[in-house]
Amino acid sequence: GAMQAFDDATIDTIHGFCQRSLQRAVPDVDVEPGAQLTEDVGELLDDLVHDVLIRELRSADPAWFRFVQDAGIGTDRLLAIARKLEGEPDLRVLPDPADLPEGDPQELWDTAVERFRAAWAAEGDELVGWLVEHASKGFTGTYYNRKRPAREAEAITAWCTASPHPIGDLAGIEKQLAYVARSTMTGKLQDPAALPTHLGVIDAADTLLAVPAQLATGLLLRFAGQLQDELPRRKATLGVLSFTDLLVALDRSLATEESRDAVRAGIRSRFDVALIDEFQDTDPVQWRIFERVFGSGSRLQLIGDPKQAIYGFRGADVHTYLAAKAQVSSDARFTLPTNHRSDRRYLDALEQLFARDHVFGADGVFAVDDIDFVRVRAATANDADRLRFDDGPRPTLELRYVPRTLHADPDGEVDDRAVLPVGWVRPFLARTVAHEIVGFLQEQPSIRAGQTWRTVVPRDIAVLVRTNEQAGRVQQELLDAGVPAVVGADDSVFGSPEATAVQRLLDALLQPSSDRLVRAALIGPILGRTAAELARHDGDDGSVEQLESWATTWRDQGTSAMLRRAMDEARTAARLLGQPRGERTLTNLTHLAELLHGAETAGRLGPEGVAAWLREQRHLDVPGAEDRQLRLESDDDAVTVVTVHRSKGLQYPVVWCPYLWEGRLLFGDDKHVLRFLDPDTGRLSLDLETDVTGRSKQRHIALAEHDSWREQLRLLYVALTRAQHRCVVHTGPFNGVGTSPLQRLLYGADFTQDDGVPAKPSDPVGVCDEDLVATLRALESDDVGVTEVEPPAAEVRWDRPGGEPVALTVRTFDRTIDRSWQRTSFSRLTSGSTGHAASGEFDVGPVGAPASGRDDGSPADDGRDHDHDVESVSDQPAARPPVQTVDPDASSEVTLARFPRGAEPGTFLHGLLEHLDFGLADDADAIGALVAERAPLANLAPLDDAGRATLVGGIREVLTTPLGPALGDVRLTDIPRADRLDELEFDLPLAGGYHGDGQALDLHRLADVFAAHAPDSTAPLAAVAQRLRTYPAIPARGFLTGSIDLVLRVPDHDVGHRYAIVDYKSNWLGGTLDPQRSVAGDYHPRRLADEMVTHDYVLQYHLYLVALHRLLRWRLGAAYDHDRHIAGACYLFLRGMTGPDTPRAQDGTPYGVYADRPTRGLIGDLDDLLRGAGS
Repeated sequence: GAMQAFDDATIDTIHGFCQRSLQRAVPDVDVEPGAQLTEDVGELLDDLVHDVLIRELRSADPAWFRFVQDAGIGTDRLLAIARKLEGEPDLRVLPDPADLPEGDPQELWDTAVERFRAAWAAEGDELVGWLVEHASKGFTGTYYNRKRPAREAEAITAWCTASPHPIGDLAGIEKQLAYVARSTMTGKLQDPAALPTHLGVIDAADTLLAVPAQLATGLLLRFAGQLQDELPRRKATLGVLSFTDLLVALDRSLATEESRDAVRAGIRSRFDVALIDEFQDTDPVQWRIFERVFGSGSRLQLIGDPKQAIYGFRGADVHTYLAAKAQVSSDARFTLPTNHRSDRRYLDALEQLFARDHVFGADGVFAVDDIDFVRVRAATANDADRLRFDDGPRPTLELRYVPRTLHADPDGEVDDRAVLPVGWVRPFLARTVAHEIVGFLQEQPSIRAGQTWRTVVPRDIAVLVRTNEQAGRVQQELLDAGVPAVVGADDSVFGSPEATAVQRLLDALLQPSSDRLVRAALIGPILGRTAAELARHDGDDGSVEQLESWATTWRDQGTSAMLRRAMDEARTAARLLGQPRGERTLTNLTHLAELLHGAETAGRLGPEGVAAWLREQRHLDVPGAEDRQLRLESDDDAVTVVTVHRSKGLQYPVVWCPYLWEGRLLFGDDKHVLRFLDPDTGRLSLDLETDVTGRSKQRHIALAEHDSWREQLRLLYVALTRAQHRCVVHTGPFNGVGTSPLQRLLYGADFTQDDGVPAKPSDPVGVCDEDLVATLRALESDDVGVTEVEPPAAEVRWDRPGGEPVALTVRTFDRTIDRSWQRTSFSRLTSGSTGHAASGEFDVGPVGAPASGRDDGSPADDGRDHDHDVESVSDQPAARPPVQTVDPDASSEVTLARFPRGAEPGTFLHGLLEHLDFGLADDADAIGALVAERAPLANLAPLDDAGRATLVGGIREVLTTPLGPALGDVRLTDIPRADRLDELEFDLPLAGGYHGDGQALDLHRLADVFAAHAPDSTAPLAAVAQRLRTYPAIPARGFLTGSIDLVLRVPDHDVGHRYAIVDYKSNWLGGTLDPQRSVAGDYHPRRLADEMVTHDYVLQYHLYLVALHRLLRWRLGAAYDHDRHIAGACYLFLRGMTGPDTPRAQDGTPYGVYADRPTRGLIGDLDDLLRGAGS
């Protein structure tokens, strides 16, 4: 049956479905297979916005710079625009640039100023006379009286005769210009037709007033256009794809006549039916894709609840759900009639409030046609109350009203008809909720758990809030009252105080001689020095020495090991867990340690680079990806404080909702970067008009507010349906409550239409408490209760009921660990050359830190074998036999001869080439800029101008050196970003991988394979086999991990493309002619062949080719042919690559390049060996 086959179904996100469709079912879609999918494009957008802004302002006149700044156009607003344009490709940008004046901003400004000046000089006196004449009889109100025109005219004349005014600067004159403008007078005249039409100065004033907003709006539109044009190019250059790109690529392929049928058939061949859960959270692009692929009928099942469509800010569009629903006949619509979450009486309470259609009108409580409140029944098991009080049943939904009498003005007076200020209400309600929860816990009600009953504990309670700031406030009040509480928040951990503390510690470790930095680190939560201890700090208390020791650990073992050691020695965990918010702090610190370790590994960053990366993340004002969001600090018995958005899909036995009265509809810069649904076109639009007073903009703001209000009604529904047994809601005559969803639910508040424009409901100003409470009393029943909040007690504290102390015990670890099962790498496999664990096993067990590696048990190199041995071996010129140089060109010193040697410079060169666009070989400035950017992230001595120029020259030579006949003499500079994969990471199962059921791998078995494929005892493979047999035969199971520097895709006229692995080597091979010099002849291919064997690089590239072999076999499927698709391995000894004229060996191989193409049989046998096959 279906349930038995359920595990066979593909369960994925929509983005994951699109990605897999593009990779497998639709291979011809125009998406580069090498592009990397990224969850968070925030950093990319931040870089792009800064670049666009710099281009606009770097050579701008200071006056234009000030105008842009004063207009509020900065990175925050541009990032908001960029996020919306990247995330919602269907957005229509408004206003139309054609509606704005064209031309140079300075010329537009100067023209408007001069036109008004001339008009004022010619007509100003006549206009003033006309205003005085009509002041008493032609205008309504007193704005235009007999005295004011002359006063305003005097200021205007002074402004007109003053020195030239900076662009867009109307400071001090804007009100006066508005006084004589048509837009103002028309609204005040009893008969607008009486306004003189022959006075051009009136319209000139309007024109001048409009120019600043027109210039600012035009600038934003120009920015938006540049962002839309540049973003795809930037992504292509970086080789990244966002989730949006996946959707757009698949959507485009389904809209194109040439590809539509093939794409549709490719996907449908894999899936007979598609079920889309949470369909109310989709957007138009996602719906188009599924509609085009699966069409209508039983192949497509849409599952959703429009009442819970609350993610409009993420691009979700409930109108997409409604449009899809309209296409489905009524007999194909089904409703789930049973609620398995809540008690029957609580469902009855919700129905009592939500189902009052006589109050809400034809559109229902949600104010949207076709989104209805649906009555449901409780599951049989929930028919009886599952929460009991000693004094009998209570209402399951309680409305608590905050009367005005609880807030008095400074004189002690109470205004019974005013609204209460939110600055007082918010902290008052946080404290009130804490006190109410204490009282609830002290009553010790019982809750049913299965077939038994138990006392309610803090973890049974949740407080749902609107913002993270409210969550923090409520949590603190609960903690102050002795109630444990944890926060589930959407904030980024990089915005936490702990991120600042970690930054201060890293900075102090980098500069322990700075007393200022050391003091800042000591006082933070990690080291925990008190103010008194800091006052006694004189530099001789051992702090500096301790920091220096930790800095050594940082450089040798990485960030994770350093932070763990620092926190252990400072007893950070024990100290923090004794503090009220200690769990939160400790959770953030460990979270940050993980993120820093990830960045360090992915970017191959040294300590300076890690510190710089953290600083950049803290300053980025972009929404965090899921891995950056604050984590729940504890799973222990504690009240959960969480935002309503985050609570969706969850349930809690008892819920408090203190902030559903909040009525703010637009936030931050929403009015300037205004997303709204245009009812005239049915399209989602983005209005960037900066003048928020214009008629069109005001209408769009009203539409956006109306949409936001309706979404908040749905948010209210989500909040109230989280409770299983009981919910407490607070309300009152608060400022802003009129536009809140709660006001509609309780009082029927509604938007009205004013000439086709939605008009907001007002606050209950002038309505006394008695009348407001009377309306609530009309809702009272056995299930719905109404009470007034009492004045809070001075101090309330909960003491957990006592019990017998529990003896603490420690479990004994008595299992035998298979120490051969591990995650190893090439360099780890060959570490036997420098000694290994005496036990004959890899020392990677979880007990204790490994002998060489990170403290998390992973290889020290994390699979990246970037010249790990160049410092220990390759810098010793005496160890190499001389090579006779015949070509005179090979005796000149190579450009990179003097570049620093060792592992750190090698890692720097790898990082530089990874991030470099190879096509920039002719652009020394661009390469130099990347060098300047990457150098501070590496542990290198600072480069002077000459050193930087030499490095840039050497890199250009690397890019332009032919790679040899095996690759058709292609050069790196010929390889576009789309044809390269940098740092391709892999994890190959060894001996069965997780199962470990194959024969273990060891170097002697590898030696046997190489020997079997060596044509004779003098062949290089025989030398490799002989060398491998000198190492210990240490068994290895688990996974072989690695990171291939570069995988190239080179054109081929037979198969389309061939693939090769490339590895960068910075080994210094000089000393043959002069111990201090390195010449091109030192990098003759014969010399490189010796180097390849000596450092086990031959083994390395064979293992990497097995990884490439498996990848291509999976990606190309049946079309894959090793002999036709694998071009081999190419090792680039960077110091010996001297450009287009690099000397060549007799077989045509350039100096500095080692190339080989192992046979299909050898790679196949190695593949079998790694899988654990063979005897």
